[in-house]
This record gives sequence, structure tokens and C-alpha cells, in this order.
Amino acid sequence: MLFWLGAVLCAAAFACTYYVFVRTATGQFVDESAWAETDAGWRLGRGLSLEFLDLLPDISAVLAALVLLWVTLARRRWHAAAVAVGVVRAPAASTWLLKNLLLERPDRGISVLVHNSLPSGHTTIAASAALAVFLVATPRWRPFAAAAGGLYAVMAGSATL
Repeated sequence: MLFWLGAVLCAAAFACTYYVFVRTATGQFVDESAWAETDAGWRLGRGLSLEFLDLLPDISAVLAALVLLWVTLARRRWHAAAVAVGVVRAPAASTWLLKNLLLERPDRGISVLVHNSLPSGHTTIAASAALAVFLVATPRWRPFAAAAGGLYAVMAGSATL
């Protein structure tokens, strides 16, 4: 029951975030102001973030594939590897569907973005790759996989912002 409650709360938080930051003029203004401040005051960090973002999908795919391959071959955990591959594919597909087909970004006359930036594809790929690694890790390595994967997803989200 707690998992369902958590899922409902996450869905509600996502819906609120979408409504406030994408659908309203105030939210688009906050988003645009953050972009402008970052552009004006953080040139070095912005360049590093953009370089990281350019490499992020490839880094995520390679790291996840290597860990999945190693664990699958070494421990013969075929079912866990199949689930982990699905864990990477399903969020990527749902992010694309939400971003391109279901969630509209109305023109409120504020934002210079012409595309929908929510949900973040880069952050989705990083988090799903981290989750895939967590799922195939042995219980002994799961705390490390969770911490490293969480840090990786946070870095992706921070670089996106």
C-alpha cells in the first residue's frame, strides 16, 4: 500500500510541477529568469554543464551496459538483466511521449523556449541507467549503487538546470 501511495504522491508532484512551471505565466517567468541568471553569471560552469550534457546519454548507456553485461555474465542473472533493460527503455519512451505528444507548452509570451523542457530526457536517462545498475547489483553492493546512481542523477539534473 505504501508503494501505491508513493506512486500517487509522485504523480501528483509531477502534475503540480508541470502545471506551475509550464502552464502558467508565472512559472514560465521563473524558468526564464533562471536561464537568464545562469547565462549571465555562470559562464565556466555553464560550459562544463553543457559538455557533460552532450556526453550524458552516451555515458549513461555505456556505464549501464557494461555493468549489466558484467553482472549478467558473471552471475547469470538473466531475468534481472531483462528487467533492467526494460527499466531503461520504459522511462525513455514515456519521457518522449510526455514531452512531444501529451504535455503542451503554451505560449505565454514570456519564455524563449519553443520546446517542452519537462520532463528532462537527460535526467530521465541518467536516473533510469542508475536504477538499472541498482536492480542488477547484489544486495551487498546496492547501497553503493544507490548512492552513486543518485549522485549521477542529481548531477544530470543540476547540469540540465
